[in-house]
Amino acid sequence: MSEFKKQNQSRHAMRVNPLETVHVFFASERNKAGILKDVGLGGLSCEFTDTDIKVSDTGTLDISVFGKDKPEAGKLPYRKVADRLMNEDNADASPVRQVAVAFEDLANDQRSMLNIFIRAYTDAFFLIP
Repeated sequence: MSEFKKQNQSRHAMRVNPLETVHVFFASERNKAGILKDVGLGGLSCEFTDTDIKVSDTGTLDISVFGKDKPEAGKLPYRKVADRLMNEDNADASPVRQVAVAFEDLANDQRSMLNIFIRAYTDAFFLIP
């Protein structure tokens, strides 16, 4: 079983899907946006069409809704748990880099910003505690 599948199966927090285009910016690659695939209070996963991106093992990231001037949730500390190149052998699909991170030591205001973002921009049908 791949590392990425193992990590996804071991998630402890529920993940939800964005309702619109949401970008993820890692401090180590500030000028390259990833597309958010799912998010929860424990972490997120995203995809990059730039397969040469190098996401640091630890650092901070910003979550921005497409078309908004400032991040909905910013400077969130993370630890990378998976980084995988996908579709590289598929002639019918463009390769993408999929990255999954776990949030690390969120401050109360960061957890609150993340919770507000999740309720406003995802398919969460409940209030996350």
